[in-house]
Amino acid sequence: MKLIMISGDGQGAGRTFLARKMTDNQSQIFSIVNLIRSHLQRKYPQYDWFNKEPEYKSKTLVGSTKKTILQHLDEMGRGEKQKDPLIWAKQLVDILIYARDNEGHQTVVLDDIRFVDEYEYIKNRLHTENIVHFHVAFEKAKPEPLYENEKLRLLADYIVVRQKQLS
Repeated sequence: MKLIMISGDGQGAGRTFLARKMTDNQSQIFSIVNLIRSHLQRKYPQYDWFNKEPEYKSKTLVGSTKKTILQHLDEMGRGEKQKDPLIWAKQLVDILIYARDNEGHQTVVLDDIRFVDEYEYIKNRLHTENIVHFHVAFEKAKPEPLYENEKLRLLADYIVVRQKQLS
């Protein structure tokens, strides 16, 4: 299996856009955040957890919590990561192995690498696969100070420079 991992300079860098350009269909694209979205979807089914529009995520308040979709995603992701730093990476590796062995995926793209420990875990667990890491550089990306984007940039096999706004 060919595994393409994508990190980026921040929100809006174009990680998912690049992933879509590298694949034939959406079923080849995998995201750690989708694991978190699935957990929250079960807990609060009345919300569109898979809506990626920045305005929806930052302005939609979830029930009596008075927290936004984005806050819930971040809090659940970090909360579970505090209990087990590799929880999301472990789950994702299991899903990627299933996709390879049971669904016949020959190429998959992981479009949201944000932590070095998760990157290294995935790379080590799947070391027999054909792995390449792209980092999307875009000066207008919204910085994500809680993630390790700069460190991941240094680990990338290739840096893709995004030069214009995507439509």
